[in-house]
Amino acid sequence: MMAAMSTLATVLPYIRNVIKYAFFLLLALNARSLPLMWHIRLCFKSQWVWYTRRRLYGNPHKYMEHCSPIGKSPFEVMHVMQGVATLDDSDIFGHLSNSSYAKTLDIARVQSGMQFWPSWYTTHRGWTPLGGADYAFLREIPILGRYEMRTAIGGWDHKWLYFITYFVSYPRKGSRGEKEETTLLPPAPLPRDLLPPGAILHSVCGSRICFKQGRLTTPPTIVLALSGMGGTEAIGRARWARTQQLTKEGTLRDVLKANWKEELARPFLEGGWELKELEAERKTGIEVCGKLLAGLEDLRPVAE
Repeated sequence: MMAAMSTLATVLPYIRNVIKYAFFLLLALNARSLPLMWHIRLCFKSQWVWYTRRRLYGNPHKYMEHCSPIGKSPFEVMHVMQGVATLDDSDIFGHLSNSSYAKTLDIARVQSGMQFWPSWYTTHRGWTPLGGADYAFLREIPILGRYEMRTAIGGWDHKWLYFITYFVSYPRKGSRGEKEETTLLPPAPLPRDLLPPGAILHSVCGSRICFKQGRLTTPPTIVLALSGMGGTEAIGRARWARTQQLTKEGTLRDVLKANWKEELARPFLEGGWELKELEAERKTGIEVCGKLLAGLEDLRPVAE
């Protein structure tokens, strides 16, 4: 009995150490799911880094011009974010959990907005609430597998703008998937490089957002124009110059309070905000993207 007690007393410290280290290992493996970690990741990967760079640049106005997609078409801009199917994001079947797609895509959407219309969040003090998201899961992402979220603009109407995100990965060298030569192209007006050659498509997501200043909803066309987007470099530069002129005059805030008809009617080579040169592509995109919302609206309960 004494020998057993002596052995237990000798082993007990080791057991405590094993339990302690196992606990900290489990904590480390699930660190990204600890309380407030999602908020820290969201801020660090978007606002904090962006604002820090803006201050370090020295001239905030020049930095805003440098970051804005001036002269680019809304259908050519694209954001790419890297991801890993960590243990805490995976399910019992050994692949990325369906709920983790939405959790990670929240960060990608914020980053996309900071890239596509940075002045909306800073100069104009706007925000972009999410109206909904629809997913098509095509192929699992294995646990610890690396993937990309490639986000582009699919289309917009008078209220909603649609983000289209492809979750993709790349086959390892010498794998069976690498030998497949079938070329898949995203439908127009999405950019062709939204799905890189040889990439494996795991999921397609359509997200719809709107643009708000306080309780006032601003049409997507206005926000895209404020960012200097356009069918050509000259058109985009003219829109950016017009926005800066209104800002210097101190009238931009009043114009954005639903008094934008005059700016929409202005010729686009003079900085007009109506994206007429992109109308054909916009209609093509919204015809497809709009079906997502229309289908959900048809499923709403109705009064007897």
